[in-house]
Amino acid sequence: MPSTVQLLNKMEMNAEGWNRLGEKGLIGILNDAQNLLLRQEAAQRIVYRNDGFFPYIPTQDEVYKYELSQSALDLVTENINIWRVSQVLVRPPFSSQLMSIISVDYGIYPELRQPIQPMEFNGIEYFRFHQAKCTDALYGGNPTITFPTNPGVTVNDFYLLCYADPAQIISEAINPEIPEQYHYTIFLPTALALLEAHQNGNWAESMAKIDVLKKNMLSELNEGDQGEVYTITRIED
Repeated sequence: MPSTVQLLNKMEMNAEGWNRLGEKGLIGILNDAQNLLLRQEAAQRIVYRNDGFFPYIPTQDEVYKYELSQSALDLVTENINIWRVSQVLVRPPFSSQLMSIISVDYGIYPELRQPIQPMEFNGIEYFRFHQAKCTDALYGGNPTITFPTNPGVTVNDFYLLCYADPAQIISEAINPEIPEQYHYTIFLPTALALLEAHQNGNWAESMAKIDVLKKNMLSELNEGDQGEVYTITRIED
């Protein structure tokens, strides 16, 4: 299936006056197309550490906001950057520090001493922690997480359900992260729709086409058993 070099060769057939690199560079269009398709909450893009757990963010006393860089999440070995955190999660047994900032208002009942909705990922059970705000990465930066209350000193109390950012295609030596079977059916059509918008200015029409392709990509990346299970704990009176 096509590499970046081969995809650029195909694009050149429809790109008179464009170069492979530079201001009117096709490689930038191809990179933008990949970002549009992969910056979605797809099961196959969920980030796991090498030990099978979600990444976690250590916290400090009276520090409320954290930048979720590759080094902060200990993902340097995996060489993974993230663009979004969709949920902050916790795992039992809960530390006394964590229990001190969990309240009934956020799904915790004193008689249970734990959140009421467990979720299972990769065979590991987690619980939703609601008392945090996450922002997406912008302009090549990192996502952030902000706690409204002091998280205190923790090591691995706060796990993150987050999504991998694709490696940016800045040279022809970097191949796409989109599965090869979708290069001609989804990836290349997305890149050509972006190219058409740049050439003809028909952005609304081109983005409408891309929205359909994005949905197709998301559906394909969510196919199969992704090791994701949600259960509800029944509470007896």
